[in-house]
Amino acid sequence: MSDSIVNFSPDYLSLLGAMNDEVTLILSMQCTSDQIANIGDATKGQCSAGEMGDVAATGCACCMTNNDYVLATSRNTGTPPPYTNCNSFFDDEGPILSKLSLLASHDGGVAVKSAGEKKYDGSGDDFAKTLDGQTEIHTALLQSHTVNDLMFGYPSAYLGTAAFRAQIDQARRALPSTLSDTDLAKQMLTGQVDADLKFRLGDMAAYTAKVGSVCFASCLADGDCSGNAPGRKETSDPDKIKLGGIDCMPYTSAFET
Repeated sequence: MSDSIVNFSPDYLSLLGAMNDEVTLILSMQCTSDQIANIGDATKGQCSAGEMGDVAATGCACCMTNNDYVLATSRNTGTPPPYTNCNSFFDDEGPILSKLSLLASHDGGVAVKSAGEKKYDGSGDDFAKTLDGQTEIHTALLQSHTVNDLMFGYPSAYLGTAAFRAQIDQARRALPSTLSDTDLAKQMLTGQVDADLKFRLGDMAAYTAKVGSVCFASCLADGDCSGNAPGRKETSDPDKIKLGGIDCMPYTSAFET
C-alpha cells in the first residue's frame, strides 16, 4: 500500500478537457474567457492591470500572440506594441508557471525540466529557477502516488488552485453582480456553483478541512507537510479513517495560507 506508482492524473486530464487545452488553462489564471477570445482582434486594446480577470471588461484582449507581437515591433522600427506578449505567460521563471510548478510538486508531479534547459517562452534563454526557488519544473499531468492514495483518493494542491482560479469568470456570470469576491469564493469552494462550471469543484472547503485534521501535525513537525496521515487503524473517527495514510504534501499550500 505504500509503494509509489507514476501515472497520468485523471483529474488533471478532466480539467484540461474542461478548459480545452493547457494554453487556455494557463491564460485563465489571469484573464477571462472573453479576454482570451479577444486575442488577435485588432479592434481590442490590451487589458489594463485592473481589467485583467474582470468579467465586466469584455472589450480588451488578454495579450498579443508572439507572431503578431514580433511583426508589430518590426513594423514600428523596433518599438514594441502596447500589448503584453502572450509568451510571457509561459515564462518558467514568471509568476504563473512558478506557482503551478510548485503546486504540481506538492501533488507528486514529476519533474519535466531542469536548470540549464531552454525555457518554454520561446526566448531561447536557459531556465535557472522559479520564483519559489525550484530548479526543476514539475507537471501535474504525471504524478507519483502510493497505492493507498490511488485506492482511497488524495488531496490536490494544483486542482485546488488552478480549477478554482480558471473558473472564476464562469461563476461570476452565474451569480449576482453585487456578490463580493469573498462570498463568490465561498460559494465556489463549497460546491454551490458546480452546475454552472465546466469542471465541478465539489465541497473543496470541507474536504480541505478534513485533510487538515489528519495532516496538520505533520505540517507543524516538518514545515512542508511531508509525510503521511495516521493509518486507519490508529483512529475511530469516520472522516479520518477515510483519509488514513494519505500523502500530506498537497496540504502544504493550504497550511501556508
